[in-house]
Amino acid sequence: MKIFNISPFQVTKYIFNQEHLAKSLIERSYESGFGYTGKKVELLNTLIITFDITYCAGENDELLLSYESHSRFNFESEGFEHDVRSIEQFLKEYYVHTEVFFQQYGFKTIQEIEKENDFVRGLESSALTAINSLREDKF
Repeated sequence: MKIFNISPFQVTKYIFNQEHLAKSLIERSYESGFGYTGKKVELLNTLIITFDITYCAGENDELLLSYESHSRFNFESEGFEHDVRSIEQFLKEYYVHTEVFFQQYGFKTIQEIEKENDFVRGLESSALTAINSLREDKF
């Protein structure tokens, strides 16, 4: 996939409720994931990618952390395998951006949070999901 006109990664929401931090040592739930939307913008194929995290703590799943971000780029397909690898590389860069944000502003790094919650990030499967989303959006 030829990727061009990449918009900067933008954090649109970050909430950290420190008062629930101690509860996360006892009980917690963690969800994160990428979302994908394909659109035509001024005759160009555009992929909008979002990344969200919800981290709750305690018996009542009180919100400890919420994070949302997005980016977009234009693209031209270059065949399935190449497209998957291109999106996977983009997601790696996106993940690095998120990790840097959490190193600066978070109470823990993303890697620490995911390790504590036995979360395995599969960027190749995420890239495949993006390709399937584009197919559903008729790209």
